[in-house]
Amino acid sequence: MLVVMVMESRYPFGKDWAVAARAGGADVVEVEVVPHAVGPRIAAGVAGSDDHFQIERVQIRPDRVFRPLSDWILGRRIARVIEEVRKRRRVDIIHTHFYREMGPILHMRGRPAHVHTEHSAAFAALDLGSAAHYRLSKAGLKVAIKGAAGAQGVIAVCRYLADQMMRHGVPGPIQVIPCPIDPEMTGHLVRPPSSPPRLVTVGRLSPEKRVDLVLGALALARGIEPKLELDIVGGGPLEHELRAHADRLGLGSAVRFHGPLSRERVAEVAAPAAAFVTGTLSEMFGTAVAEALCLGVPAVAPAVGGLAELIDSSNGRLVPEADAPSLAEAVLEVVATTYDRDAIAQAARGHWSFDRVGSELAALYSSVIDVTGQEFRGGA
Repeated sequence: MLVVMVMESRYPFGKDWAVAARAGGADVVEVEVVPHAVGPRIAAGVAGSDDHFQIERVQIRPDRVFRPLSDWILGRRIARVIEEVRKRRRVDIIHTHFYREMGPILHMRGRPAHVHTEHSAAFAALDLGSAAHYRLSKAGLKVAIKGAAGAQGVIAVCRYLADQMMRHGVPGPIQVIPCPIDPEMTGHLVRPPSSPPRLVTVGRLSPEKRVDLVLGALALARGIEPKLELDIVGGGPLEHELRAHADRLGLGSAVRFHGPLSRERVAEVAAPAAAFVTGTLSEMFGTAVAEALCLGVPAVAPAVGGLAELIDSSNGRLVPEADAPSLAEAVLEVVATTYDRDAIAQAARGHWSFDRVGSELAALYSSVIDVTGQEFRGGA
């Protein structure tokens, strides 16, 4: 059975879904959306040595007025690449991962069965209003609903997102399948917490991640635990502002900005942390939190989106409100608690392993396979 998996290169979890599908017994062709900054170009896919196609993204002004046109052009090019694959091989399922990819795919002649996974916080942003970083336009919502309605299988990466999608008109049923976590990143790195205790936060340094709250929480917590330190992993538009904020709080050398790191280096930095901390406004699956749990690191986070489905008293603390005092209090509780880090890691890895996610995908693929009568047998 051949699955064409459409993904975007800027999201590192894309390839993990392809590997999970293979673990479930599918043959996978990856169609990768690769952004470029050269200017508008219409380009066909170029086949790599492993049927790994690359698509250069058309650059159109990021103004929301032009976004539907940009998405439609992108979708047309994805559809053309899929058609090239279909000339050489029988495609049984197209598996997309973002609503903006779906428009032209819905109009392909003789389209194979379609499975769609939604990761976007845009549906939740409809409730957050003007404060939201992710915004779904009316045109985008229309495409998302139409695409999901036309798909034979719909996946949300957390129950919260599934509920939001259905609330805003996406027809069910919607199956919840979490993102798979790469065991090569986490499998060999369960470590005791360092002394003095260190916190870690991982993510883009952008407004919606509220790293300023993590810095504020550190400053408050250091009033009781003066040796507490923080590693910040990631880059983004707020880096200069956050460095200045750390200086204003008098944190000095207690905070280390690492910038963007490879996934392996992220694991090395995070593994000895006493806790992973985030102040994010909105999160769906929460890949960074899940990866920390796979390392045995307990997590502190606001009870937003899908994070409430990842964290409980056995592996960290949820705070009802995203504010520095609440995060500081939870951090001090977690640092003072002795956790079974091996148990945290074992539970997390089992839940988000390639094999488990792959088996769930295999079951879904089997249920939506097109009516030609071909039977898919998952597994090796």
